[in-house]
Amino acid sequence: MRSDGPLSLVAEAALFYETVAERLEPDLKAAGLTLGAFELLSAVHAARGRAHQAELARRLGISPPTLCEALRVAVREGWVLQEADPSDARVRRVRLTPAGSEALTRVLSALDRLEQEAAEALGAERAADLAASLREASVRLRRA
Repeated sequence: MRSDGPLSLVAEAALFYETVAERLEPDLKAAGLTLGAFELLSAVHAARGRAHQAELARRLGISPPTLCEALRVAVREGWVLQEADPSDARVRRVRLTPAGSEALTRVLSALDRLEQEAAEALGAERAADLAASLREASVRLRRA
């Protein structure tokens, strides 16, 4: 199937992502975050304080220099702390500050509301099937 055809999986997934990002914009601004900062804080949170910078760059699909710039901003804003790893001084671990956790929680609440809205529009069963299908496709594409 071509990516520009009707009901293209990739095109529709991209459109959904763009729509969610657009709908989140007011909540991101209220929390003082950009979409990129939200994604960074989400990745740090998901790693539960054990992520090192190289791992975060991989998770986010960005280069280490790009991550370093994003971390500089996040540290300056008081959202994250960078700490030396006790077992390897070359490694810097990143963890959320209380302010970072609060900003993240605020946007995640908005994201939960959007997910509920989408599930209501589709129906719970269709929404669950769609989520499962997208997860399966992601897993298979990563293996390829």
